[in-house]
Amino acid sequence: MGLESFKVPLEEDVLEDRIVKWASKANNLTQSDPYLTTIDLISKCTVELLIDFKKTALNKSLNSPSDREKAMREYYVSHPKIPHIGTRNIFKWFFYELQPFQDWLSQLEHLGISIPAQPEEVSLTSDQKKQLKN
Repeated sequence: MGLESFKVPLEEDVLEDRIVKWASKANNLTQSDPYLTTIDLISKCTVELLIDFKKTALNKSLNSPSDREKAMREYYVSHPKIPHIGTRNIFKWFFYELQPFQDWLSQLEHLGISIPAQPEEVSLTSDQKKQLKN
């Protein structure tokens, strides 16, 4: 399994269920989805962050637990070009620190939208759906 197929930000609780829609076959969000992104986009972002390390990080077969652990240390907990931040913390910074995302999470709270742990579906009123679209 290559690093691009990891659901690492979710597996390690870097991003909460309320951020990433992962329990869906669809790769896109609808206008009334309360999530910020999809697992497909997180996967694509991971590939872009590690594109310079395609041969060692993205196409490598990680068959043993020790190979996986080493790759996680080198390319996820750390990052070859920005080891003081690491790939994992880039996701945290992007979705929790940037103002547009903070505003979206505040809006969800203001609308009284609670996102349950996935795969449970979000239950929205028609008014909440309408306000999300707006």
